[in-house]
Amino acid sequence: MKENRIYIDNSRFMEFIDEIATQLTELNFHEDTFDMDVERDELGFTEEAKDFYNERYDEVERMANSMMNLYSDNDKPTYKIYFKRLHRGTELVTNVTFVNADNIKEATLYAMKTFGDNLLEVVEK
Repeated sequence: MKENRIYIDNSRFMEFIDEIATQLTELNFHEDTFDMDVERDELGFTEEAKDFYNERYDEVERMANSMMNLYSDNDKPTYKIYFKRLHRGTELVTNVTFVNADNIKEATLYAMKTFGDNLLEVVEK
């Protein structure tokens, strides 16, 4: 049985992954982790540390997904549904795309509220 995914706010998910990847990078490179860009007056990773960080970021994200079933809400499925409805006595097909809808039921409830008695059919695509 496939477990339900846990979705959290994208910014919190990225902050979580970033923090772990940064700590792993600092543990690996110690004082050679950061370098000051004098022209921009910014502190950033050295080139080697940046490559290491990017690899760790991807690795930690995959682990969060596969081991904890934890995902960014940007990864929620998108549902496109088609409504057959009556409009002034004519049958029309309307499509609506739901980004980050939890399920087809949520999309169907929206259709029912919006079109009421004029809703003829909902088709999931």
